Amino acid sequence: MESKNRLKRRRINEVNSNTHTTTLPTGETNTYFCQRILFFLCYILGVILLCYLGITYLLRTDYTDSPGQDITYNITCQPSEHDKVYPNCSPNNCARILVNEFLTPHRVSQLVRLVKKALEHGRSDGGASIFDFNSGAISKGDKFINVYSIHTATGEDPVFNDGEFNILYEIIDRVHMRIAGYFGLNKENLYLTNPTFFSEMTARPARTIHDEYWHTHIDKQTYESFEYTSLLYLSEYDRDFKGGSFTYVDNGKESGMTIQPRPGLLSIFTSGNENPHKVEKIRDGVRYALTIGFTCDPNKRINLSNN
Repeated sequence: MESKNRLKRRRINEVNSNTHTTTLPTGETNTYFCQRILFFLCYILGVILLCYLGITYLLRTDYTDSPGQDITYNITCQPSEHDKVYPNCSPNNCARILVNEFLTPHRVSQLVRLVKKALEHGRSDGGASIFDFNSGAISKGDKFINVYSIHTATGEDPVFNDGEFNILYEIIDRVHMRIAGYFGLNKENLYLTNPTFFSEMTARPARTIHDEYWHTHIDKQTYESFEYTSLLYLSEYDRDFKGGSFTYVDNGKESGMTIQPRPGLLSIFTSGNENPHKVEKIRDGVRYALTIGFTCDPNKRINLSNN
């Protein structure tokens, strides 16, 4: 009996001797858990950073990163109760659209030459000069003058010759067709309207309210006849000028949807309350652009002619 007990104890000891339990010293255990916690925190912070960058990318549309591609951002229209509705023209779907490489470099250089030629006849004392080539209004010092009336009275040649004017007409017609196509309109129900103008922005201090282009505004409030706005850029951000980016403003805050102009870039948007926007102050250089507005009101239409 005693022999059996000894044998049993021996077997138990053999089992115990073959079973190893590894126990980390207290200091190593603490280090191990600290490393695990640190790894977990880094993982969480990485996920948060990726989410932030992703959301920022979605909210901030840097249109200069998609050459050759049209970009459309649909938004809800916000018509005013006073707006007259034109069933075959007023927008049902509002949008912000960008058309990259709308113009060739050759066409851009032609337009830059035209705006510089026009502004030889007048320029604002402040940082913003315009030339409305339909009406003949041009910035001159701290006011506007009608260069067409002056040329008629003095017998001078028109600001643009027929060939130059035809370049403008061809480009405006292309923009007209592009807007009608995007919004599913019959081109015959959409009309060119005033003002349609070249602009030159510089870093010169403002002298009048007309030089203060950087305030947030809505085109339909500024230009009552506008239903659709188009902006054709003729200069390059950060090369020809510093500052001067275009930003949409939603709910009183910059939306992050920013356009950094470059030559040949065409921006199109509905002109109502859904698209408030602003232009950053120019810090250096010169920014050229062409603004072309379209209306649904046949009474506000204009017919371009070379005065």
